[in-house]
This record gives sequence, structure tokens and C-alpha cells, in this order.
Amino acid sequence: MAPNPLIEAFTNLVNRIRGLNYIDETTLKEVLREIQRILLKADVSADVVLSITKAIEERFRQDKPPQGITSKEFLIYLLYQELVKALGGEETPNVNISKRPYN
Repeated sequence: MAPNPLIEAFTNLVNRIRGLNYIDETTLKEVLREIQRILLKADVSADVVLSITKAIEERFRQDKPPQGITSKEFLIYLLYQELVKALGGEETPNVNISKRPYN
């Protein structure tokens, strides 16, 4: 099975964030640009990409990381939360099957 390029790209990005010493304004912009590149390459709508990166940027600047959490870990957490929210959240889908397929 061939590796998924999207998974590989996000894995590399998370590893890169983990390797940083600190997150400053320039680093934040670079990470957000990389997220945009990855998502656009995966054929995600530009509107969705912008909403995800804006939400991450706003929450990173406004919210303070919980005590004991570094800014790097907080950025990774925000990335995870916004991607999950963009994909429909962690709720289980409500699927009602009215007919049986083989009757």
C-alpha cells in the first residue's frame, strides 16, 4: 500500500513544529503557509483552507496555552482541533437506513 501524501505531509509538519525551539511571529506565518500548501495540494477548497488557518492563527494569538503546555504543543493541538472541526467534528454521523439493500 502506497503511503498517503497528505498523512506524510502533516506528519512532517508536526515533526517540524516539534523540532522548533519556540514559536515567534515569523515561524507562525511559515507554519500557517505550510498548512495552506498541504491542504491546497490535497484539493481542499481555498475558502475552507483560509477559514482553518485563520481560526488557528486567531486562537493561537488570543488563547493562552494551559499551564504545562508549550506553545509548540498548543499549536499542534489547535491544528488537530481545526482539522477535526472542518471534517465534521467528532460526532458519529446520523445514518438512517430505511430499506434493506438485498431484500
